[in-house]
Amino acid sequence: MILIWGLAYLSVAKDFAKAKWLIVVFSIEKFIYGFVWTKWLLNNKLSAVYAEDAMAGIFYTIYGANDWLFFCFFTYVFLRISSKENESSNHQKLRKS
Repeated sequence: MILIWGLAYLSVAKDFAKAKWLIVVFSIEKFIYGFVWTKWLLNNKLSAVYAEDAMAGIFYTIYGANDWLFFCFFTYVFLRISSKENESSNHQKLRKS
C-alpha cells in the first residue's frame, strides 16, 4: 500500500495546487500513521523488536518519523495553497471595488 500512496502522490505532483483537498487527505493519512506509530512506541519496547529482527527494528524506528515529516509537509503545502488562494481572492475583490 505504500507504493499505491506513492503513486497517488505522483499523480497530482504537477498539478498539486488544483488538488488542495486531496493534499488534506494525504496529511490526515500521515497524521494517523504518525499517531499510531507514536502510540505503539509508548506501549512497546523497540529493543525487543531489534532483538527479534534488526530489519523490523529499523522499519519501526523510521517509518513513523517519516510519516510525521510528511504530515508536516502536506499540511504546509495545503496552508500555502490556501494562503495563495486567499491572496488572489482579495486582489480580485480590490479590483472590483
